[in-house]
Amino acid sequence: MMTSLRHPLFTLNQILEKHSHSIIWTSTTLLGLAILNFFLSSLSLVFNESTALATAYFKFIEHFFLESLIWSLAFSLVGFVGIMSSLKYFVHSYSTTAVQNSPKSEKVIKGITLNTLAEGYKKSGKYDKALPLYKQSLSILEKELGHNHPDVATATNNLAGIHYIKGEYETAQSLYKKVLAIQEQTLGKQHPDYATTLNNLAVLYDSQGNYAQALPLSQTALNILQKNWGTQHPAYATSLNNLAGLYYSQRELDKALPLYQQALAIRERVLGKQHPDYASSLNNLAEVYRAQGQCAQALPLYQEALHIMHQVWGKRHPTTQRIQENYKRCQQQV
Repeated sequence: MMTSLRHPLFTLNQILEKHSHSIIWTSTTLLGLAILNFFLSSLSLVFNESTALATAYFKFIEHFFLESLIWSLAFSLVGFVGIMSSLKYFVHSYSTTAVQNSPKSEKVIKGITLNTLAEGYKKSGKYDKALPLYKQSLSILEKELGHNHPDVATATNNLAGIHYIKGEYETAQSLYKKVLAIQEQTLGKQHPDYATTLNNLAVLYDSQGNYAQALPLSQTALNILQKNWGTQHPAYATSLNNLAGLYYSQRELDKALPLYQQALAIRERVLGKQHPDYASSLNNLAEVYRAQGQCAQALPLYQEALHIMHQVWGKRHPTTQRIQENYKRCQQQV
């Protein structure tokens, strides 16, 4: 059995752009809380949970501060534990507030914050913790913005993605189709978010073996992303990776190999060699080599991918474990 890594795309930028003023204020407050928390909190948090919360915090502020001074201040003055504890405290406080008495904008921010925290748990492999947060976020956003809103579509896409990861394909498919309908009406068929959903539905069809349905969706998504963002964007690399995965699933290795190589090169340039997506690309390229009987070329790629994943997510993360399984199979073939 061949196992390449293909994942749905989770998007928050569109939501974040529309509520920048409130989020900047909240992010500043979070940073202040984090600095205070650095002196007060204990160091008893489990590392994986800490990673999830740190990811959520930085996802929350990255759109507005990018790589400015606040990043280095957050790392140097606070460290992971302070930031993560503060975010958890913030979300808990927001969740226990009487929502009915809060302004609409604050309710929307709460929905966004819960979605961001869910994303952190998802990235650290804690899917059971992510799912209820995604659901709660979507419920809030639907109530405040209506069912036919681009931000609701984005939250629905993220919920569908976690159902896909958990293997709940029918639920994910229904949600993805709902997202496409909203995005087609509100954003149009040339919008990158629409392409993201096409990509995700293609990945789902691929997992179900519906290759004839998956291929045109994947190709269309790739073309839309290229028109909007060019060929040096992480989302383009992910879409390229997933198209390669579709060919890989059909044992069309000669078509999959150059696409995996291209995705790897893009991720190296735009994400760097310590990013988990770069590690996934290394694994995928290694899987093609293994399928071709070239384990001598595959083994060092697996080893590099595992080294990255051990540093970023740890040995217990589902993606790390899948790469480890692929590596062991290749060793057995040798």
